[in-house]
Amino acid sequence: MKDINRSWAVAGGWAIDLFLGRATREHHDIEILIFRQDQVNLREYLQGWDFRKVVAGEVKPWSPGEWLELPIHETYAEKSDQKIEILLNEFDGANWVYRRDKRIHMNYINVVSQMNSEQKDWLQNSLTVIYGRHPWVEKLT
Repeated sequence: MKDINRSWAVAGGWAIDLFLGRATREHHDIEILIFRQDQVNLREYLQGWDFRKVVAGEVKPWSPGEWLELPIHETYAEKSDQKIEILLNEFDGANWVYRRDKRIHMNYINVVSQMNSEQKDWLQNSLTVIYGRHPWVEKLT
């Protein structure tokens, strides 16, 4: 991914493990996030890979040239024994935008960095806006 020349970040379990500096569990794939507008670039970068998308919980082929819109956000690229889960994220030009509620957004640079106290507060507030009570809220204090 070092040569893709697009913004991307490790997501999910590996992101947590990279932050902690240790593996907390076995991983069967790696999750990355990219911005939705970069999906064509990613497919070109991973030429020769098989692509799939998740539609209403069902994994289906992602056809070449097919543009994915919301609510589709989960995709996969597979080649031989390699598998990448690719999460399409929303972007407004400066901010990452939460796909389920556009009121939740943050400058992209802050989304992919280590969380300071301000960022933890933001995440706590965002979880409360979306879910009311959420188990992660207590874990962030």
